Amino acid sequence: MTVTRHCTMMVVSLTAIVVVNLLVLAKYAPRVGMPWVILAAGYLGVVTAGVYGSRWRPGSMTALRPLLFWTTVVLAALLYLLILDRVPLSGLRVDRWSAMTSFNSSLMHGQFPYLARTHLGSQLWGLPVAYLLGLPFQWLGDVGYLQVFVFVCFAVVCQRSWGRQFDLVWPFALFATSPAYLWEVAVRSDLTSDALLCVLYLCLCARWRDRKTPAAMVTLGALGGLLACTRVVFALPCLVYFIGYFRRDQLKAGALLAGAGAAVFAGVLTPFVMWAPRFFLENNPLAFQVVLSPVPLRVAVAVVSLLAGYWAKDFRAKCLAGGLVILGGAMAVFMLQVQSRGLDRALFGNLFDISYFDLALPFLLVPLLFSCPAAVHLLEGGDRPGPSPAETGR
Repeated sequence: MTVTRHCTMMVVSLTAIVVVNLLVLAKYAPRVGMPWVILAAGYLGVVTAGVYGSRWRPGSMTALRPLLFWTTVVLAALLYLLILDRVPLSGLRVDRWSAMTSFNSSLMHGQFPYLARTHLGSQLWGLPVAYLLGLPFQWLGDVGYLQVFVFVCFAVVCQRSWGRQFDLVWPFALFATSPAYLWEVAVRSDLTSDALLCVLYLCLCARWRDRKTPAAMVTLGALGGLLACTRVVFALPCLVYFIGYFRRDQLKAGALLAGAGAAVFAGVLTPFVMWAPRFFLENNPLAFQVVLSPVPLRVAVAVVSLLAGYWAKDFRAKCLAGGLVILGGAMAVFMLQVQSRGLDRALFGNLFDISYFDLALPFLLVPLLFSCPAAVHLLEGGDRPGPSPAETGR
């Protein structure tokens, strides 16, 4: 990868992350009684300081990089736990947490879960695995613990995979303290945690790229089927990633992966369909996932995903492309709402959920994780550390 392309990807990634966070601040800062312009200026100042600070890596700090990284992760996790403890559920105007708890509670009591309602009276429209992921944490007392757990798991995988080659402290601090993610934690939303799981899934696919045994492909297919039962939108970054994943002589491996994924996806949904067939015909959760996007837009996004898959050649480029496709699709739906209802109602009202932009954040973060090579290699006069398997996609 050329230096110019590498820098371009970093700039695009960072710009997209900043745009998402500014939109979240514009909508939600007034809800907590704070001027969003001041918060936005402070956020931009912190990001700017972080960008310049990440370029200062003296030799004395090299040995401290793991300590700094884990300190950042632990402090972030403690901050999230503090937020969960201090932000009351009853006062939230976001009902993803109550959708999860209502679904799981109804299911545990033998009642058809999709007939339940959120604390705001809304109908449940998510797919089963998205709700079931929160069940263990619901038993622990707060479904918001899911966000903390997935964040720490993501940090562990990134450090083990790339921590020796790249300085991950600044990118993780940027993500961990971003207003969008802090809001996700506060409202106990599962959007970003599901997206983090999707990135982890792509990491596993990259690790197994050169060992496409039947067992590995069935495992990846099964995990992909479970992932598809969280958010339909994750089909887009997966489509981007799997373009070029299989050679012509590996069609059998591709068929195994696709078949296992389809079987698991159907196996998860079938019990709910058989439980109340008429309900699913009239209230299809799959349809609700894309109800705001017109058919031409869906076709356009699918075509763009295919083109992006051919353009992106390595892991970081594919994750960036997948994140941009999600962000672009959500932005297109948002602009349609602005055109038909006006900016004020679309941005500040309830016509469009700005949090959908948060789905792109974990994918946009990946190029930044490869942005700073480990200082020890530079100080010793060696070459830039070679790419990891996940970086090259091989």
